[in-house]
Amino acid sequence: MLSTGLDRRAISELLLSPRLIHPNTVATYASRCAQLTHEFFDLLEGERSVDYDPSLPRLLEPVPLTSDDGFGEPRGLNDGSDSLLVLHQILHTLGAETGMMVLIVVQEYCDRGTLESAIRKSIFRPSQQWGVRLARRALLRSSVEIACGLLHLHDSGVVHGDVKPANLLLVSSREDRRGFVVKVGDFGLAHVLPATVNSLYTETSGSLAYMAPEAFQGKVSRATDVWSFGVCLWEMLTGERPYSGCHYWEVLLGVQEGTVELQWPEDDLMTADIIQLGRQCLSHKPEDRPSLDVIIQSLVGIEREIRAELLASQQQEVQQIRT
Repeated sequence: MLSTGLDRRAISELLLSPRLIHPNTVATYASRCAQLTHEFFDLLEGERSVDYDPSLPRLLEPVPLTSDDGFGEPRGLNDGSDSLLVLHQILHTLGAETGMMVLIVVQEYCDRGTLESAIRKSIFRPSQQWGVRLARRALLRSSVEIACGLLHLHDSGVVHGDVKPANLLLVSSREDRRGFVVKVGDFGLAHVLPATVNSLYTETSGSLAYMAPEAFQGKVSRATDVWSFGVCLWEMLTGERPYSGCHYWEVLLGVQEGTVELQWPEDDLMTADIIQLGRQCLSHKPEDRPSLDVIIQSLVGIEREIRAELLASQQQEVQQIRT
């Protein structure tokens, strides 16, 4: 990440990520921040370094991939073995110049992409891969993992501030048939909120479609994360983008006033409890929304009921075969 100065997002990511360690948060292994200097550019460019005025900003020269003899650099970029050469190429591509701040964060590789991509692929919808029961269990299991990650943040005195499917990452796992586990990531808009404080006011805001009514007034709390979680739950259940048919101002004003609401699908035997919980998460008043520990208990309970129904159905089939 490059910036002209240390912005709030960079500082939050730098300071919070390494401290929020949990199976359902993206692990941060190392983080570094530094200002780009002429001396560092000299090191990267080596003998190719050009004359410059040290009092003026200087753009990093590109890595020469060709030369007069047609061979170019003795060591190419493909093998990645020369870390300085690779860093040189990355910084040049990003338009680095002296005076800028560079933030490097080494995080867990989330090889399965984001929850957003999984929703677009209809992972949580009935399909040829699995029926309604398994699709609902995949949704419930993923929702529990999201809630567990957020609960860890809240217990650590942190409000995420930008919960949305694009910030929920997937890592391969063989623990169940989904083939992945969900982890909460991107703490650039997170806020420190001690246990004795219920809310705070901020000038930063998350993504419009996932913001709670009070968040439009700059108020954030644990309950605003719960609202955002509720929108994610709706999106996983429906496979649609929230407020997709509304204009920006319709959402901005309608969510605050309570005149624009997400329309939940019709209840069926395996979605009624999920929908009821989702509606509670999207309560207009923050105090009416459930806490994350209550949400986790509810989701686990719903999945247990679905599993019990499956086992009962299988036992009934066995008895019918025997008779």
